[in-house]
Amino acid sequence: METNDSLQITDQKVTPEGYLQVTARLSRTGIQEYYLAEMTEDYLPDSLKECPHDSIVRLYRSPDEVFGDESMSSIGSRPVTDGHPPVFVNAENYSMYSKGVVVGQPRQEDSYVVADLLIQDKETIEKVKNGTKQISLGYNLDMDWTPGVSDEHGVYDGAQRNIRVNHIAIVPQGRGGPHVRIQDENKQETSMKTRLIDGISVEFSEQGAQVVDKLQTEIESMDAEIKKVKQVANDAIAKAEKLEGELAVKDKEIEQLKAVDVKAEAEKLFAVIDSARKLAKDLDHEGLKTESEIKSAAIKATDASYELEGKSQEYIDGIFDTLLKAKENKTETAMDSVVTAAANTAPESFEDKIRKAREAFSARSKKENK
Repeated sequence: METNDSLQITDQKVTPEGYLQVTARLSRTGIQEYYLAEMTEDYLPDSLKECPHDSIVRLYRSPDEVFGDESMSSIGSRPVTDGHPPVFVNAENYSMYSKGVVVGQPRQEDSYVVADLLIQDKETIEKVKNGTKQISLGYNLDMDWTPGVSDEHGVYDGAQRNIRVNHIAIVPQGRGGPHVRIQDENKQETSMKTRLIDGISVEFSEQGAQVVDKLQTEIESMDAEIKKVKQVANDAIAKAEKLEGELAVKDKEIEQLKAVDVKAEAEKLFAVIDSARKLAKDLDHEGLKTESEIKSAAIKATDASYELEGKSQEYIDGIFDTLLKAKENKTETAMDSVVTAAANTAPESFEDKIRKAREAFSARSKKENK
């Protein structure tokens, strides 16, 4: 793809022949911005072809590409032109468009490619002396439309590869801005300050830099306030989500309670209390909320030696039902059941289990027959 780029002439002097020899920054690393209309449509990705022609495209040039051997060598001896010619310079049109030539070898200075130009055309020399001091390269390249982010320069839409220079044009206004101008001979340049704006290095006067610094300080302060507001909002959202979760648990518990047949549960509990009072007629059921608690209290009231802590509901039901049957029947069979139950649950030896069970049964029988 063919395209143009712009930088500046930074130094100049007149030779004995009247030629103007200048030192110029020709190219730099970083991101260049182009209007979409400047790009050859055949080289555009489908994602950009439907965009307005005045859309800005940001293209990245890495140091490896700008300062690569083939890219640098393509600058040597290239023609200098007065503005960009309508076609790239070649052997057939060289005498028409060439106004000078690159002398010596280009070199790297910081992020720039710098070279010496010899301007040999009188009209072009006068333009430079009168203020036309910016440089714009005409070059071929390959486009890599993979977007990315440069730590130094910010987001870009694609990258330029295999840069090969065709000509160096002197133009009134170049894309590179004030970084790429021709310096007036024997004149002091205004001190410029560089500031990074949205990842792009921009030069300002001393006063302009002060304004930018102030604005950037205010922006940073606003960003800090926005960050605080976002944190408060995030905390509020987290709290709301927590409360929502707690409410969901409560709603589930309420639904479970609604599903319970309260009347049936109450009747069942009253039946258990009635049965428990057959074992322990003075049983105080106040504070006893569950079937297990009521039955355990009745069993302990009958015989405190039973160890019921940690026992399953089935175990407690078995002891309770056995004692209740013994109470109702008062038969040897019932006593044998109590003996068996005690033998299976007491921690003592089998003989001790039998003895304690018989003693307990005998004591209850005497008490009931009084």
